[in-house]
Formats: sequence, C-alpha cells, structure tokens
Amino acid sequence: MAWRKPNKLEALTISAFIGFLGGYIAILLYREDFIYYDYSILLETTLSGLTKRPTIIPGSGRFYPLAFQEFNLLSIATNTATGYHLYSILQLIFIIILLILLLRQFNVSAHLTLISIILITPSFLVAFGGLIYPERNVVFWLLAFLVSYREYARRPTWRWAISSILTAQFLMYYKETAFILVCGISAPAIFIRAYDVSARRIDLNKLRNPKCALDLMLFILALIFLSYYLLIMLRTGLGHKYIEDAKLPLSEIIALYLKSDLLLPLLIVAVVGRAAFLIRTRQCPYLFWDGCAFAALLYMLAYFVLRLFSPYYMAPVDLITLLYVSHWLIPAWPRLSRLEKLTISGVTAVVVIQILAFSNMKLVERKNLISAQVDIANFLVSEYARNGSKSLHLFFPFSDTYSRQEFASYLRYRGLEPEREIQSEKQPFNIIISSPVDPREDRRCLPWLNYVCRQQDEPRSGDLVVVLPDDGASFDQLRNLVGDKEPALQVYPIPRSPGFFVALARLVRPLQPNLPFTGTVNISDAWLHAFVFRWP
Repeated sequence: MAWRKPNKLEALTISAFIGFLGGYIAILLYREDFIYYDYSILLETTLSGLTKRPTIIPGSGRFYPLAFQEFNLLSIATNTATGYHLYSILQLIFIIILLILLLRQFNVSAHLTLISIILITPSFLVAFGGLIYPERNVVFWLLAFLVSYREYARRPTWRWAISSILTAQFLMYYKETAFILVCGISAPAIFIRAYDVSARRIDLNKLRNPKCALDLMLFILALIFLSYYLLIMLRTGLGHKYIEDAKLPLSEIIALYLKSDLLLPLLIVAVVGRAAFLIRTRQCPYLFWDGCAFAALLYMLAYFVLRLFSPYYMAPVDLITLLYVSHWLIPAWPRLSRLEKLTISGVTAVVVIQILAFSNMKLVERKNLISAQVDIANFLVSEYARNGSKSLHLFFPFSDTYSRQEFASYLRYRGLEPEREIQSEKQPFNIIISSPVDPREDRRCLPWLNYVCRQQDEPRSGDLVVVLPDDGASFDQLRNLVGDKEPALQVYPIPRSPGFFVALARLVRPLQPNLPFTGTVNISDAWLHAFVFRWP
C-alpha cells in the first residue's frame, strides 16, 4: 500500500492517539515497584540473582514453561521496576503495530479508535500494568500468529508458514489453555477445506493443499502440546491443586464473567448471530475471522468448565471479540438504518462505560497498593537505621498470611532480612513478623517460601503495628485497636477524596470473588489507607 499524506481529520486522530499512548505509558510506569500480588515470583528469583526456572508444577497442574523467562535476560541489565516495565512497553508498541497490520482495511480514525478501546479494557490493562501475568505474552504471540496466519492465507509462502508455526509454538507454551486458540482456528479450517460437499465426506486429497497443510501442522502441534502436558503431569500423578483452591461454583463463575466483562456476552451474541446468518444463507464461514471467533468462544468456555475467574484471564477473548465485531460492523455502518445505528451506539456506550469503570478501579487499586507499601518499606528502612540496626518487630493485626509473605519478600529486596525458617549465618534476620493468626506447623507463612510468621495475640511494647492498604479493616476496628495513639506513618490514597474509593470499590469490587491468596478481602472506609504505629 503506497504511503499518502494524511488529511486533517486523520492527522488530528494520529496526534490524539500519540498523546493517549504517551499518557498510557506514563500511567503504566507511575510509581511502579516490585510490591504487588505474586511479585515474590520475581523477588525470589531474578531480583535475588537466581535463574527463574520454567514453571512446571505437576502437583498443581501448572505448565507454562516460557512464562517469566524474559526476566532472566532482563536481570542481566537491570533490577529496577522501570527497567522491567520497559520490556512490557516495547511489547505494547509491537502489539500496536500488529493491530495496525490486522486492521489496515479500516481508515485511520477507525483503527486507532479501536486500538485505544483495546488498550483500556480491564483484562488488557491488568496484563500490561503488571509483570507476572502470562496473558501479556499470550496476547503478543497471539497477534503475531494471527498476522502470520492471515498473510499465509493471502500469500502461501514458506516465510509466512514458518512464522505461523513458530508464533503458535510460543503462544502455546506461555499458558496451558492457549493451545485451545490454535486448535480452535486450525481444526474448523481443516474440516471446511477438506470437506467435499457433493460427496458429503472428507476428501483426504484436499489435505495436500498448502493452506490445509499449514492448518494440519498447527493442529498436530497443538495435540503434541496437549500430549506433552499430560505426560509431564501423569509422571507424578495428575494434580489440580491450583484449580481446586481457586475454582468457584459454575453459576457464580458465569455471573462474575458476564457482570465484569460485557465483551463476553457480546461475543456470544455475535457468534450465534453469525452462525444463524450462515445457516440461513447457506454460505461458507470466513475461515480467518469466523475461526478466530470460534477459538475465542472455546477459550472462554474452557474457563467456565475449569471454574476459574480473574480479570485478566479473558484478555485474548476480549481482543478477538473487539476485532471480530469491528470487522463486520465498521464496513456495514453506512448501510445501517438510523434505529440500528442508535441501538449499536447505545450498546457500545454501555460496554465502554463498563470498561472505563472497571479499568479505573483496577488502576486506582494497583497504584495505591504499590505506593502505600513502598512508603511503609521506606519508613521501615529508615527506622532500622535510626535504631542502630536493631531488629524490628512488626505486628500485623489485620493482614492475611499471603499479604504478609509478599511484603516480607519485598522487604528483603529493599535490604532488610525478614526471619526465615532456614536462615543464613551470613545474613541474620533483622525483621520479625507476627500476627494473631495461628502459624503453620513449620512456622512458614505459606508453604512455597520459607518466611516465618509468628503467632502473637496483641502488640507488645516496642512493636511496630503495620496496617497494609488492602487489609480491609475499618476505621472503627483500627480505633478499637490503637485508641487515640497517633500513627508514626499514615499513607492516604490518591486522590484524597472522602468516600471516592469506597464508592468506586463498591461499584466494581462485588464483581470479583474473594479467592484464596488474592489479598483484598473486604472493602471498608479505610480501604487503601496504610498506617504504622509505634507501640509504647
């Protein structure tokens, strides 16, 4: 396609998008640090000078060996949060380029507007706002695969065939469920291309067609992945502890996903409507876009069957839904009646409002949780130096065990040494963590790390009482504990607007379940506030 100078509207759209993207990246980097849910994955490996091994945990059914491997390379050059996030931002830029390639049939205004909506979806924002979500890489390799696959359909060359195979391989080994996307696209294409309508059977000779051969290769690779996964799991006994710990009743899972992500019912309606149209008109499906939609539907149903919920799991589904609906809707827009346009505009407005509300919630929550815990860590580092390097006794009256363990891991990154079950003589501990919660028999906070969490009914003289921003305690509970004592440190959420966070949280948080080890449990008037008290 020859380059041409953009008109005024296109130039304005491009300028607005560049400004939006600059603000988006600035928000992603704002006050980032290695203190958020599951960041001990990095704190205990690459940020401690260790190699992050491939994630293969048969007892829990986890198998995503390529996840986090990029950080082994990044750790050679940097150990800062900004440095780690620059890799995500580089991926984001490449994703935008890939989206432009997929949407090049649209005008500039249409595809830049669509890309902007994709970037602000909650699943996308969560996946790219954090470092430990495999969905970030799944989305990246999915788009690379879709571009390669479509180009091969247009020009069946070895270059695009090899690119399709390689990108599909990377995609599948970043997430256990990603093979469903490859199967969902390739299997229907094999059937449609090889099916002889007049004979009503599969014509094996048609499998020799270069396009069908690629689909067959992709399908075989997906089966190899599934076989390899089952082999690894069955060697030690197929475990599903992760699913057992996190799964919810099917009715609750469906309600949660439908309430928190309106793009999912939109996909269902679009696929059902498209299928009805194809049956009524006896047309053949569009192998690429209808195949993508079918794969996304299977991917979504897989999480319903597994009964797993998280805001970022549906990032690939949300991406395909927006691309699929736009592919049919944008070209048809000029031919629609006024009533149809009003209806579609109303539905779009509702979806966008829901996206903005949920994304705003997740963004406000993330930035305040990180900021507050960094401020507490700064205070503790200063307090340790001020006390002549004497051990600090931290009492957490409201924190759950998971939050205490994650915070202990971050304190170690900051140069302090929390008590551990197996302690190095060269690094004696200088942080003691206690709470009213009964400890495990081995005294560990949780089994997978060896930080010690002691049991203590109430704070003792000299303790530092720490209230984390996601503890869920109310101001009344806090006053019952500390009375009229003034905090040595108080961290206010941003923006400082009374009731803003409670209202926002109550609007969106009921859409999220309280899963084990996720941190936030209750929303109260003190949500996202943090305190440290010196106990006399």
